[in-house]
Amino acid sequence: MYLLSLLAIAPASDPAARARDLAAKLTLDETVSLLHGHTLCGSTSLAPCNHKGNYTGFVPGIERLGVPALTMNDGPQGFRDANHPGTSTCWPSGMSIAATWDPSAARRWGVAMGTEFRQKGANVQLGPGLNVARIPQEGRNFEYLSGEEAALGVALGPPVVEGIQSNGIIATAKHYILNSQENDRGSPKFPPLFGAPVSEVASERTRWEVYMPPFEAAVRAGVGSVMCAYNRINGTAACGDDETLTTDLKQALNFSGWVMSDWFATHSAAAAAVGGLDQEMPLPMHFSLPAFELAILEGRLSRAEMTAKAVRILTPMFAAGLFDRAPDGNLSANVTSMQHAALARSLAANSTVLLRNAPVTATSDPASAAPVLPIGAAVRRIAVLGAAADATPVVHGRGSGAVAPPYVVTPLAGIRARNTRQPTPAHIEYLVADGSAGVAAAATLAAAVDLAIVVVGDSSTEGADRATLALSGTQDALVAAVAAAQPRTVAVVAAPGPVLLPWAEQAAAVVVNWMAGQEAGHALADVLYGDVDPSGRLPHTLPNKDNETRLSVAQYPGVKDAQGRLVSTYTEGNLIGYKYYDAHGVAPHFGFGFGLSFTKFGYSGRNPIVSPSAVPLGSGADIAFAVSNLGERDGIDVPQCYVSYPPHAAQPPKLLRAFARVDVRAGAAADVALRLTPRDLAVWDTTARTWQQVAGRFTVACGPSSRELPLSATLDVGGAVPVEIL
Repeated sequence: MYLLSLLAIAPASDPAARARDLAAKLTLDETVSLLHGHTLCGSTSLAPCNHKGNYTGFVPGIERLGVPALTMNDGPQGFRDANHPGTSTCWPSGMSIAATWDPSAARRWGVAMGTEFRQKGANVQLGPGLNVARIPQEGRNFEYLSGEEAALGVALGPPVVEGIQSNGIIATAKHYILNSQENDRGSPKFPPLFGAPVSEVASERTRWEVYMPPFEAAVRAGVGSVMCAYNRINGTAACGDDETLTTDLKQALNFSGWVMSDWFATHSAAAAAVGGLDQEMPLPMHFSLPAFELAILEGRLSRAEMTAKAVRILTPMFAAGLFDRAPDGNLSANVTSMQHAALARSLAANSTVLLRNAPVTATSDPASAAPVLPIGAAVRRIAVLGAAADATPVVHGRGSGAVAPPYVVTPLAGIRARNTRQPTPAHIEYLVADGSAGVAAAATLAAAVDLAIVVVGDSSTEGADRATLALSGTQDALVAAVAAAQPRTVAVVAAPGPVLLPWAEQAAAVVVNWMAGQEAGHALADVLYGDVDPSGRLPHTLPNKDNETRLSVAQYPGVKDAQGRLVSTYTEGNLIGYKYYDAHGVAPHFGFGFGLSFTKFGYSGRNPIVSPSAVPLGSGADIAFAVSNLGERDGIDVPQCYVSYPPHAAQPPKLLRAFARVDVRAGAAADVALRLTPRDLAVWDTTARTWQQVAGRFTVACGPSSRELPLSATLDVGGAVPVEIL
């Protein structure tokens, strides 16, 4: 506590009070020094470092008052360190964690990442990513915890934030808000390339109901910082938009931390400052001392407003304990560990989604048909096919979300390692199978073995959307040819988001393992051999074709306005992902929330499933049912409950409102108890600018996915006076 005597500040449990006390002692120059970054290190190699480390962002401390430096680092799924590659864990991506549908796993992920950030000497993690996926091919979908449904981000974002910040690290919720596409986002690496970013035009109700909830949940979890995005919002730069930064974030949500810009996403000084931006990163292109002095002189900004920004930055620093401990950690340290490798493996396995596991007849006796997975002792010869199996494995996305792994366990390596534990190990052959000649050779090899495992996949990157959801090159042809030659074919797909699987019904089994990180191969083998029950569920709908939701050019990527600037309009409102399919009666290839187990589950409802069946406005209700394991193996199910609103609420046919992960032993049943809150039965009222509960008859339906809901009941919400749900 030596800093307290230096500052002449009495010990206080209230970080905001300590921050206000300290901010009052800052000179204007010192205040401004907190409001911008001071280096290009981590952004480009063109500029030399002027501080101890090469963190993505750096704000020097104020020695006179004992203010510690802010050392910020990418990214949303692990510590990115290009100068010391291999010294931090390459975790499964945020989208992979979304596929677990498991808040406890999300917290473990956050705790482990925060531990490595602190050991690396960083005190701000530039993550987690919380954006809801409006565009299936969005290049950064792999970074985000929300998938296509805000309810996932609401459930998974807070435990990640809490896990990160349990280490005395400040988490950063990003990218706020309506940052729905990478194409034309205006995202340079240095200012000369800056272009006018796309303007995302959405109604207030769409913004609050579809895209705001994960950020709201992060704020309620105490997130220290929010990063505003590159895009414009209804024509105004997101990092200077007073409505979303001040009215929504700071006033409606009562966010007490600070808003930092994405790198070079600031467009002006006073306008951005008045618009709600607190800190420009990574350099003072606009938030400089002369610019602020001029703004104050001209009356466009007050000294008090600047002090308030300093308070917002200092408050999370006090809350994280940065003032009460000496700086620790070292950028060059190797912070990986066996424990973190084991956790990365477990998380990757639990995010793996089994989409298909068809019975295959091994002999001429039809009664001998059995699912091809898990791999059994009778398999004597295995072909592992595809470049992604070993030569070029796909385990992470690119951009600020990338982490250079200390090693990569490829699918082939993981299968070989697990195969050696079989009582009688199978013989394994590997073939890269690139190009048409390779496809033909792979089919020939597949026909000669007992089991073929084809591994395919593509990555994506910050700064560009995917041109198509189809796999690149000859990968689709490879899977189709192998499946035609070998009825016992397992297709494994590494994907950065939704992906087209035109051959899915030809393969005996289909597994999606997303961006699985450095332990991808071990995690995959854990599932293929049945050591781990596949419990991942789809965080995205998998379509039958590109643009199956029929987005117009005006919706994506947008059309140019009179000034030649791109504008993308959200006229679809809430109808994205599974909600579009429901509203238009279209059957997706695989529905949101879908995923198979190695056992079978059955659902039975109590009477009633919803209790009470009628409630007054301002009240919620309980949901109760049972999940039975009808098979001979222990397994994990993810029951999901969706709510259909009364027609006058103008909502999609159904909305995910609650879910759980349940372990169910073979032959046993597990009781599931979920809660519908008044907020789960509310809509955003644009007149009152708050959540208002809806009166009328709701339908609550529960089951294993958005497309299979065997249990349902009605809930009557009564009363004529709207009730504010804060």
